[in-house]
Amino acid sequence: MLEAEILKLHEVVLSISTWEYTFAAAFATAYLLYLIRVIVAARGLGTFTSLVVVKLLLRSCYFALILVALLGPSFGESQKEVGLSGEIS
Repeated sequence: MLEAEILKLHEVVLSISTWEYTFAAAFATAYLLYLIRVIVAARGLGTFTSLVVVKLLLRSCYFALILVALLGPSFGESQKEVGLSGEIS
C-alpha cells in the first residue's frame, strides 16, 4: 500500500507541467531575442558576424549541457531492482 502511494508521488514529482513548458518557451524566446540583438550589435560595430554566431553557439551548447547534467537525474527510471547472486563468505 505504501509503495503504491510512493510511486504515485514519484510520478507527480517527475511529471513536467504546463508551467515548465511556459517558462521554457519564455526563456527560449528571450534567448532568441538576445541572439538577434547580439548579431545586430556585431553588424553595427563592423565585426565578423560569423565569429559572433560561433561564440554564441558554443555558449548555447555549454548551457544546454549544464542543463542536461543538472536535470538528468530527474528523467528516466529512478528505481531499479538489484539481485544478488553467488555465495557470501
